[in-house]
Amino acid sequence: MSVEEHAVRILSAVDRSMLEARHVIEAYFSRRPKLTAIRRAVTSLVFGTLRNYMLLDRAARALGVVGPTWGRRVVMFEAVFRDVPMSRVEEAASRLNVAGPIHEARSMDIEAVLPSNTVDRLSVKYSVPKWIVDYALRRLPEPVKFLESLNRRPPMWLRARVDPEKLARELEAYGVETCIDGELPHALRVIRGNPVRTPAFKEGKFYVMDKASQAAVYVLGDVERSLVLDVASAPGGKAIYAADLGAHVVGLDMSYRRLKEEEGLVSLYGADVDLAAADSRALPTRKLNAKLLVDPDCTSLGRIAHSPEIRLWVRPFHIRRLTKLQRELLRAAAERARSGTEIVYTTCTVTFEENEENARWASEELGLEHVEVDVGLRSHMGSRFYPHIHDTEGFYIAKFVKR
Repeated sequence: MSVEEHAVRILSAVDRSMLEARHVIEAYFSRRPKLTAIRRAVTSLVFGTLRNYMLLDRAARALGVVGPTWGRRVVMFEAVFRDVPMSRVEEAASRLNVAGPIHEARSMDIEAVLPSNTVDRLSVKYSVPKWIVDYALRRLPEPVKFLESLNRRPPMWLRARVDPEKLARELEAYGVETCIDGELPHALRVIRGNPVRTPAFKEGKFYVMDKASQAAVYVLGDVERSLVLDVASAPGGKAIYAADLGAHVVGLDMSYRRLKEEEGLVSLYGADVDLAAADSRALPTRKLNAKLLVDPDCTSLGRIAHSPEIRLWVRPFHIRRLTKLQRELLRAAAERARSGTEIVYTTCTVTFEENEENARWASEELGLEHVEVDVGLRSHMGSRFYPHIHDTEGFYIAKFVKR
């Protein structure tokens, strides 16, 4: 079976299951250890196709190329964007039942097939749903740069569990160049190389964690000898970070699958984190003497560069549905918090409904006092990170104190 055929199988499974592409790829190759040699090529093809699927559909229609959806997209991606022999592309087309003048795709002017309407044009060019394009144009700073960033491979950030300068020197010895962040104390950005292939990774001296996610723990302040309740804990990076800073962390999550993955990480890093499967909207009735971290499910628009499959299924109604869940979690946290308790609310999305409007609601309806945080780009209520401004995922942070 060819690289292209494996990619089509994975893409079809992602589309059908609505699971993260990375999880599907991991499961796929775990069951097929003999295919390790082609995993990198298949992964690159999967992500490239996802990031360009609308553009590939448009180009295929212009040429009259037909065939099964993901097979057609994979073949078009190879023909348009990859420097591979056309004989290989045509062989893949034959195997995947894709027909039409594939050879013309290599010389076609992609810009010429784009729609003339601004929203439609940007939607197809960056393979992002029109409603996201419209939202970005109306609400976000430098919207076209934001859309461009969704189709770039995002930078890798590390969260150092040892002295960052020593870690940087150790990684450099293995050909990994990093830059120590000037804003957060344990954040390093990878400039060149693959740090997860180094002994430092195997020894647990760092793990991969976006800078914006690290900022969520940073704004909790001094957590040493404190109890931190992480009410939507999986996948666990924030909980482990807080534990490394001296906190005892209790992590709750509704998903058994995600919690099982977090248990593995907690065990791997030996973190002081207790985990439980629970619906955090129904916290114990007694008042909690703990710092609260509320990082609920969201539309994840800030993670599209990292997880391009999100663009396949995210819809405007998800904003309304998830805002309801987010407010239920905020209410449960506020009602169980003692006076003086600090609550940090975060999302990995860029919609104002899930971010500033929720923060305003929490302040007005729940009696929480908003506290400014000195990270990222300050908005009128909270702080934001943008992929095209901060080289991070899109992220929002608001901090409150219960009065």
